Amino acid sequence: MKLLLHICCAPCGAYLIKELQKKFQVIIFFYNPNIWPKEEYEKRLNEVKKFCQKEKIKLIEGEDENDFWFEKIRGFEKEPEGGERCKICFQMRLKKTAEKALELGIKNFSTSLAISPYKDLKTIKKIGDNLAQKFSLNFVIFQEDKKKDFWQKSREFSKKENFYHQNYCGCLYSLNLFKYLKNNYNRNIMNDTKWENLIFMLEEKFGILNRNKEKIEVAKTSQGESIFGEKETLEFSGPQGKMKIERIGRPKIVDKKILSTKRIGGKVAVDYIYSDEEKTYEVKIYKLDENGEWQEINLESLT
Repeated sequence: MKLLLHICCAPCGAYLIKELQKKFQVIIFFYNPNIWPKEEYEKRLNEVKKFCQKEKIKLIEGEDENDFWFEKIRGFEKEPEGGERCKICFQMRLKKTAEKALELGIKNFSTSLAISPYKDLKTIKKIGDNLAQKFSLNFVIFQEDKKKDFWQKSREFSKKENFYHQNYCGCLYSLNLFKYLKNNYNRNIMNDTKWENLIFMLEEKFGILNRNKEKIEVAKTSQGESIFGEKETLEFSGPQGKMKIERIGRPKIVDKKILSTKRIGGKVAVDYIYSDEEKTYEVKIYKLDENGEWQEINLESLT
């Protein structure tokens, strides 16, 4: 007897797969258009792929309809976790799963969403049961009293398998701004793609008050020639009042020349050679204090 399991991520789904396999021939369906940004989507999908390959389980990849997801939840951006936005998201993913089960001629479907202690089991069950009735299918889900045990065993199994374990649900609105900044603070990490992701996040969650980009001098050669980079600034009203994020891009140092003089006691100069294409980045965050002055904040202190 076959069952189509919608899986949100490997940590939530792997142990559930093992349990369901005691009664069903499980086929996995990865459809999670809520996950943002794209690199996070790929991380979670790849973990599921690796597990399915290892266990020889069939995996069906749904489309990454992130733009469609944003359209569906428009107007509910400010909803708290577990609110109406989440219900729309559950409905969207479970409906697609039910439709895929119907297409494949599979009578049973389920989801790993119910495993998480941060998801309301009753809401998921209601949506699943309604879809099952609509499509003449059977929605399979464990009882409320087993949820805590399932979650604990899922965590233990996840550690054993050494899965990548995310620190937020998946959508942009569940992603903590400061955690994103901490994870991408390193000079070699906050590249243009991640910077554009940050801009999109700020615009969606808070609204950007001011955006500025300027050419600045970042170094000089021993001959006094200027080396230029760029400083980009984003101002917004954030969790701690008016805030500013600054990114400075510098040409990457790829080599250096030691310039010495023949005179005794002469100074030794170092000339750095810079890349024409590669850059390194420095990110800083500021808060406007009560005197109207920008004060730099230590990222590690933010939560």
